[in-house]
Amino acid sequence: NTIEILPCVDLALIKTLNASTPGPFSNNSQVIYDITVYNQSPDIDMYNVTVSDYFPECLVLNDAAWTEATAPTMTTNGEATINSPIAFIPANGFQTVTIEFTISNACMSSPIINDAEITGYDDDNDPMTPPAPDEDSTPDDDSGNPSETGTDNNYNDDNPNMPGTE
Repeated sequence: NTIEILPCVDLALIKTLNASTPGPFSNNSQVIYDITVYNQSPDIDMYNVTVSDYFPECLVLNDAAWTEATAPTMTTNGEATINSPIAFIPANGFQTVTIEFTISNACMSSPIINDAEITGYDDDNDPMTPPAPDEDSTPDDDSGNPSETGTDNNYNDDNPNMPGTE
């Protein structure tokens, strides 16, 4: 009998307001978010981690490091993708990227809900081999879905060296 041991890949994302733009906010205000991607894998480094941001019509992308793939409408979020993936996140490590928006002059709604997710990664730096699956999430499954504010910033995990609880 042969058994196969698969690598344990575990990535998480936390999105917070950047300290340089704490609010209060109004129309035409600048808003910067920090997006921190955690590699909760105990012994596997991550490469080329891509991140997408899903933003409502009230936010206007104002960041050259991101590309707007889809413009927001009154009924669907827009999508922006980071231009340069996060090149390397060591096991038990993290990297933070920022994304900047301006609150639209026409924005009349509150609160403004802005989500992000990990949309891809590589666990061996070889683009010819598929990455091992993430143990507790599915990358790139948020596009077109309603906001998942209940699961954004949720990084419960099994690794005692990383934030979160078991």
